[in-house]
Amino acid sequence: MRQFLFRALLVATFVTCVFEAIAESVTVNLTREGTLAEKVLEQASSLATVTELTVTGTINADDWNCITVQMTGLSALDLSQAAASFEAITTFNGNIKTFSFPKGIKQVGGNGNDIFRSLTSCTFNDELEIIKRNAFANSNITSIVLPKSLKEIQNRAFYDSSISVADLSNIDAENCTFGNDLFYYCQSLSSVTLPGNMRDIPASFFSNCRVLKNIEIPSTVKSIGRYAFNGCRGLEDIALPENIRYIEDYTFSGCTSLKQIVLPTSLTSIGSSAFSGCTALTEVAFPESVTFIGANAFSNCSGLTKVTSLIPFPISASSGIFTGIDQENCTLVVPEWSALLYKMAIGWSEFAKIETVATGDLALLTVNDTRYLPESVRPNGTPDVFISDNGSLTVRGEKKFDMNELTMNMNIGIGQWKWGYDENGNYREYYSPALCGSSLFNDESNLTAKNAKLGLRSKGATWGFITLPFDAELSEIAPMADGDTINYIWKTYDGERRALLGSGGNWKEATGTLKAGVGYIYQSQNDDSIFVKAVASSLTNMLSSGDITLPLTTYTASDTEDESWNFIGNPYPTYFNTRYIDFTAPITVWNGYGYDAISLTDDDYTLAPCQAFFVQKQADTESIKFFAEGRAAEPLSSGNQYYAKSRIKAETSREIINVYLEGTDYKDKCRVVFNEAASMDYELNCDATKFMSEDGTIPQLYSSDNMGRQYAINERPKGNGCVNLGVVMPKAGQYTISTDKNNQGQALYLYDTKENVLAELGTADYTFHSDATVSNGRFVLTRDKNATGIKADMGSSLQIEVANGDIVVSGASGQTIEVYTLDGKCVCDIEVARQQEIVAVGQGAYIVKVGEKSFKTIIK
Repeated sequence: MRQFLFRALLVATFVTCVFEAIAESVTVNLTREGTLAEKVLEQASSLATVTELTVTGTINADDWNCITVQMTGLSALDLSQAAASFEAITTFNGNIKTFSFPKGIKQVGGNGNDIFRSLTSCTFNDELEIIKRNAFANSNITSIVLPKSLKEIQNRAFYDSSISVADLSNIDAENCTFGNDLFYYCQSLSSVTLPGNMRDIPASFFSNCRVLKNIEIPSTVKSIGRYAFNGCRGLEDIALPENIRYIEDYTFSGCTSLKQIVLPTSLTSIGSSAFSGCTALTEVAFPESVTFIGANAFSNCSGLTKVTSLIPFPISASSGIFTGIDQENCTLVVPEWSALLYKMAIGWSEFAKIETVATGDLALLTVNDTRYLPESVRPNGTPDVFISDNGSLTVRGEKKFDMNELTMNMNIGIGQWKWGYDENGNYREYYSPALCGSSLFNDESNLTAKNAKLGLRSKGATWGFITLPFDAELSEIAPMADGDTINYIWKTYDGERRALLGSGGNWKEATGTLKAGVGYIYQSQNDDSIFVKAVASSLTNMLSSGDITLPLTTYTASDTEDESWNFIGNPYPTYFNTRYIDFTAPITVWNGYGYDAISLTDDDYTLAPCQAFFVQKQADTESIKFFAEGRAAEPLSSGNQYYAKSRIKAETSREIINVYLEGTDYKDKCRVVFNEAASMDYELNCDATKFMSEDGTIPQLYSSDNMGRQYAINERPKGNGCVNLGVVMPKAGQYTISTDKNNQGQALYLYDTKENVLAELGTADYTFHSDATVSNGRFVLTRDKNATGIKADMGSSLQIEVANGDIVVSGASGQTIEVYTLDGKCVCDIEVARQQEIVAVGQGAYIVKVGEKSFKTIIK
């Protein structure tokens, strides 16, 4: 028994000694960097036995490596009185539970690793600038106070940690970037203090913080990100400040304890499913400022008994804004003046009980989609009316509607690829006009406005083609945002100069007053947003529901194709079907990269609001008239403002052939119309000269005649059935020539004189490879593959093309070649003694005359 007791005493003594050896607390003062290990060992039996360490002085990377690798028993590390000679902590000792940062550390974390997951408490230094992604994720820290010095906190920095109290109030949010998911799934988080100048709450910032009951949002916050409070089941109340403009998708979804939410009068947008599943909500009120509510925004809010909407126009609820709500037992309260609109609107009319409330005079009526005011519905007062670039407002009936300031918006110079079908049902891709915007349709109503302005959003260094629905002073143009600077230029077309000198370089700077109905091109140095303000006295036409006539000017020229060019535009603030223009000559529009010629006789084409176009005045007309019946609030379903679809006439005497040249990024078009009543000469009423794009990277296609004229639309008698096609291929590569497959049931052939290939375009496209070149005669289009001598004639006929920056003339042996600049200066006059002659003249546009034939050529 005595031996047993003695042995037990020895064991107990050994255990106590071991425990005392491990549980060592050490404080060291470093007078020299890199000496931590030896200083610790002056007090401890080994590095591994130290459990608590306090350091003063300066540590370096070797000292930090000693702490993180060798001191395996360390659980508490106090470096608050120490300094570090390095700036970033990217590794950590996984046994440390409490940690105070040293001075000098500016960045913590790295490679997305949760290096501080072992911590239960942490004290930050006042020099820390960056907390990297996931740095404190999965940690057991219960409380944090973040320093003012922080400039960046990356995604998921505290993800799934045990934090219950988070104080961010010291941070200067204007100089700090917050990542997404910062406190995602912090299920113990119950108290948060945000920076007083925070502007945005990022996505999933507090997502699934299930015990968070309330939080004070700073008054400076303007938007709350997607999923920011998603799944915060304990959230009972939240006050949204008056600066909030956006609540994003799923922001408060699944907040099942949220009993009330007051939406501020600054709010404009509520995202999809933003409050879905908030089953404790009993009431919600939308201020009149809201212009968008996403799909399922309040779906399955089964506790709702009252919905108040002060929104003037009921927002489309066809996407199920209120799915899962008992609309039989939920009252809808709406403005008295717009009750009829709500009773007709999908999703709102399903409320069994709709009550009205007097709202006083309406300050602002915002239109973001397609809307109309019935004759019996007019807002109270004289509101400002804002129509966004996706908005369309139709005012019906004769009842007066007075507006204070009307604002419409346009995007110019910002085109995009779209898809559609041509008149024969063939799928085609096409480039939209670089002009899209709002529409105001006056359906015989008495509309007035004290002021009006057009908001233009433009892509920098890109020309936009536009006409204004009112007069405007250039000096009154201003940036949309106060304090912004703008650098822009407006030009208009000089038809008189073209008549004298021909095409090319005929733009002149606009000055003074921009006139309604006149075409202009506009370019800003950078991506700019400006307001063009109306001269009040010129608003009559803009608000009119009647026909509008625009005057045309005569400019006499020696060449018919250069005379009387006018640059005008759609005079209405609506879409306009060109079939309702009292005019026969074609028009030419800009499509964003190049020009499209539109036949007012043969094409279905809808002008966009404010869209400008070129037209030639005919001798027997003084003006061009737009009939009000052609107006449309939206693009017509039977036509397409982005793609001119030919509507082939029933009479068989006119054969319409559309031909396309397609490169890598763009498809150009020209048209040939065989009509025995037409002339081989250029005719103002049916022919359209080819406008060459200023963009030297896209292919161009045109037909030409014996005088060297270049046509976008060439109406002519059939003759021998052969039509020369000119091409501009700006770079080496593969190109395709195609046509509409219908072609009125007749065969169509393309002859490639260079490759000596005859292709039937009616059955297949013709694809070929070409070097960068301009050629006036490589291709011949014909209805008859047996046309007299086609191969022999075309194989040896005169050809003008551009190769390697020179003009190459083939088949002109024995003739004289003259080359003129567009202003009439002769730069070359030679007699040709060989089959092929190369003329070097440099970049520019030229008239090449061979014998009695003339050709326009561009060298880029």
